[in-house]
Amino acid sequence: MALSLSKNLAPCMLILTSAHGLSRLSRHFYYARAAFKLYIVCGCVLLAQSLAQDQDLSLAIQTCWIWSHTLGLPLLSADICFIPQLLPDLAPFHIAIPVYSLIIQELAPCPGDSLLLIISHTLSIFAVAIAYVSNEAIARLGYIGTALAVSIRLSPYNHTELSYFENWCFVMSLANFYAYQLLRRYRWSSE
Repeated sequence: MALSLSKNLAPCMLILTSAHGLSRLSRHFYYARAAFKLYIVCGCVLLAQSLAQDQDLSLAIQTCWIWSHTLGLPLLSADICFIPQLLPDLAPFHIAIPVYSLIIQELAPCPGDSLLLIISHTLSIFAVAIAYVSNEAIARLGYIGTALAVSIRLSPYNHTELSYFENWCFVMSLANFYAYQLLRRYRWSSE
């Protein structure tokens, strides 16, 4: 019983932090809201698999996880970078690399290039670091630290064990918290 409770804790944390961020953010944060929706879907599929003990969901889990891991951090980083208006034209640009790696992953029979994904996540994290050089130090460092842990340690390719998914859910729930802390301090300005 305790093992199943601990296995369900990480997906529940991911669902709750993503739902909290989704419900509290304005509709103008469409990149971050899309990332939170991806995380909710991934957490729900993981939770359904652990509750039902169904091995038929392994392909769905792998697909949800690859999509969430590949697109989540760049989508959150795009909105985080867009807010301070330091990189307004370049903020959505770093989403192109993850989309390209997803297209390669879906079209090619071999797994996608994990080095390209690490480069993409590093660019996203670097953009967040540049955008918040002078303010929001604690939330910025927390987000950057958890994002680095996800991008370097937890690669989505060639890993189908549930422990990887659970670790990813736990670390991303922390990243969701820090991303929300960064995003909630700014109002959308349409000027």
